[in-house]
Amino acid sequence: MTRTSCRFLAIVAALASALGGAAPAVGAAGGFAGGGCREPGAEVVQVPLPQVGDIEFTGDLGDGFEPLPLGRRVFNIWHHNLSKVQCSEMVRRAGVDRSQVCEGYGTERSPGYALRVGGEVPRTSNANVGYVDAAANRIIYPAALQGKSGFVCVETPPDGPPSLCPASNKSFFTMDGFIRVESTGNNIGWGSADYEKQVLYAVDWLEPRVYCLNVSDPADLSPCRGYPYAAHGFGTLRASVMPKTGRVILT
Repeated sequence: MTRTSCRFLAIVAALASALGGAAPAVGAAGGFAGGGCREPGAEVVQVPLPQVGDIEFTGDLGDGFEPLPLGRRVFNIWHHNLSKVQCSEMVRRAGVDRSQVCEGYGTERSPGYALRVGGEVPRTSNANVGYVDAAANRIIYPAALQGKSGFVCVETPPDGPPSLCPASNKSFFTMDGFIRVESTGNNIGWGSADYEKQVLYAVDWLEPRVYCLNVSDPADLSPCRGYPYAAHGFGTLRASVMPKTGRVILT
């Protein structure tokens, strides 16, 4: 089993936990057995798949790309001009787990937080990605705003409505909720998060550019050193992280 598959199973485990499944169990190292994902010298992660009926979707409008689990909540970013932030959370009522729209994220008939930055809705790609900062209760995702490429940052407190992350007032983060990384912007997305290095990659699929945001300091979100990267000389559709290597694969 490849490392990519192991990472995928770890994401499934996090989703199962967020949706009311059992917490992932950790076992001994070496090989693949018993539903666990095992790499040489690594721990075994048991993957508890949710049972039928555990997952209930709220709302039927818009579409997103990547589920972003945070505790018992799951976030999703709708793409293009809709660009709403949707949140569903697992709650227990009368002894039964069910999902509901998180407080401040609309209603079941009209779900989603209609986010605006500077009076404008950020534009996302049709393969939008995101980064979950569990410690700071934030969701960060790539977008274009006012013709500029950058990343949107949303505060997502466990109880209460969302809000824009406050600006650091540095040259790239002067507007609440938006970190600018370049003065041009198209469909920015199609990237990958590296939680070990605490960075989020994204690409502009109309231009040969790769973007990177350093999220290690919640008070000072900033572009990674040397980015945007545009020296590879070909159009890029996707940036994928190779775990534990420090490498990004461009396709």
